[in-house]
Amino acid sequence: MPPTLSVPPAEVDINPALIQKLLSDQHSDLADLPLGDRFEGWDNVTIRLGEHLAIRMPRIEAAVPLLERELRWLPEIGEGWEFGAPLPIRIGEPGRDYPWPWCVVPWFDGVDGAVEPLVGEGAEDLGHALRQVHVPAPADAPHTPWRTTPLAERASEVMTNIESFDSRASKEGLTWDGVAARRMLLEAAALPWKAGFWVHADIHLRNIVTRGSRLAAILDWGEAAAGDPAQDLGQAWLLCASDDVSRLFAAYGDTDDDLLLRAKGEAITSALRLLLTKEKCFVESGWQGLVNLSLAEGAPPRA
Repeated sequence: MPPTLSVPPAEVDINPALIQKLLSDQHSDLADLPLGDRFEGWDNVTIRLGEHLAIRMPRIEAAVPLLERELRWLPEIGEGWEFGAPLPIRIGEPGRDYPWPWCVVPWFDGVDGAVEPLVGEGAEDLGHALRQVHVPAPADAPHTPWRTTPLAERASEVMTNIESFDSRASKEGLTWDGVAARRMLLEAAALPWKAGFWVHADIHLRNIVTRGSRLAAILDWGEAAAGDPAQDLGQAWLLCASDDVSRLFAAYGDTDDDLLLRAKGEAITSALRLLLTKEKCFVESGWQGLVNLSLAEGAPPRA
């Protein structure tokens, strides 16, 4: 889900007693494993299970189709990936007053990209990973309306965000080039849409796990769909310092001028969305994206 909105309250009480009952009923060989760290996101609760596993459970009904998408497609598209991803190890059914499917996935040691960003070889790791993701998608691959649509269809919304940020930049004395941002966006939106490839579609700081500034895993594949690789590359543009963006694209390989321009349009789209949030790490990431595109300089705005 977009990080521009407030995290909704949980619709179910996911507690240790419930988890142990579900495991005892459906995966009894895992029921004695201790529960560890708990992470509550927009869509799911993820709780460490023993040393190497985690249990992943939707916390709101709207997240159920996203988890079902992961369960359906991730084992197929993730086969052979050389980077970490939460491919399901066990699948759980509703039970014990818990109304939705759930799963057991690998646990990845590390921190999210807001705590320890990708640096140097870490940027190359992400480029290599996205190259593995961006393969042709089948005809029945899912579609995510608010993400995997042509940039031309989203450009008017981005223009509105640019206008809003123009006003903010003027009030706060921020150095950014809204005129160049508009021009870059329109040039990107005018290019043919290159859909039909698997994309993650929601690459941001909270959805990557890093360890020693290297990529340990990419999480949250519930919005993965057939789309344009430029979407992921544009979002990735926000995750690295300026000096490392070229390393990311070099590791990705096989880019042409049109792909890079479309990725710049997607980077502007993501940057403006994040700059409208209230969370410091997202605001800083959005600003870093504008800096990387030579559209801004200086200190980031306040969250």
